Amino acid sequence: TGSTGEKSCFGPSSPGGGVNGGPCINLDKKVDDSDTTEKVNLAYKFDDDHMVYATYSTGYRPGGVNRRGDFAPYEPDFLDNYEVGWKTAWANGTLRWNGAAFWQQWDDFQFTFLGPNGLPIVTNAGAAEIPGIETDLEWATTDNLTLSGGLMWVKPELTEDFCEDVTAAPGACGASDFAPDGTTLPITPEFKANLIARYAYTFGEFDGHLQAAAAYTGSAHSALLLADEQALGGEMDDYTVVDLSASLDRGSWTAEL
Repeated sequence: TGSTGEKSCFGPSSPGGGVNGGPCINLDKKVDDSDTTEKVNLAYKFDDDHMVYATYSTGYRPGGVNRRGDFAPYEPDFLDNYEVGWKTAWANGTLRWNGAAFWQQWDDFQFTFLGPNGLPIVTNAGAAEIPGIETDLEWATTDNLTLSGGLMWVKPELTEDFCEDVTAAPGACGASDFAPDGTTLPITPEFKANLIARYAYTFGEFDGHLQAAAAYTGSAHSALLLADEQALGGEMDDYTVVDLSASLDRGSWTAEL
């Protein structure tokens, strides 16, 4: 405790259980944000089985305070979403095909990285854009067999240079802290796909199903910064998960494997 009565966050703990008997003044920060979000949707129905739509919507996330007090609070981030899509049924309703194409503009997006002493730090990383396409298809080939599948492609990228060192002067960002415009955002794979076959059957007094499903997830960057990704062992590999299941139903009993 100094002559002003201010409490240090880094001194010895007092018998009272606090640090130097009082709160940490360098954590005495707050944020006060507000905003509104909007959504507009237009849809056109050609008939009972075919429609198209267009949507514009916005997203907003308030700012906050970092747990490490010598880092400044972070600001809100904002998202503008533009989407067009379709929902259709064909062949007397036995075939359904839906899909959408979208483009998102993400401004001042909140980015978390691991800071000193293992504490996560949140900062505003500038801007990014996220174009993408998603679609799914379901086909009842017979009364018993249904085939379905889906895929998604998305390409999230920075549209501004990013410097993890929030204290660096413009143009003074170190190479290990720098991600240029066009860098792919981490964690999100560029491509995903799945296929499912489900067969429903009746056997004597039993009902049941057999199902096989495969889901593919493409590779993804593990970190925004190249130096961090190399420290983590490189990209996250692509992988495929296969699920097989079968069931028997009778009355109120079900057995599934």
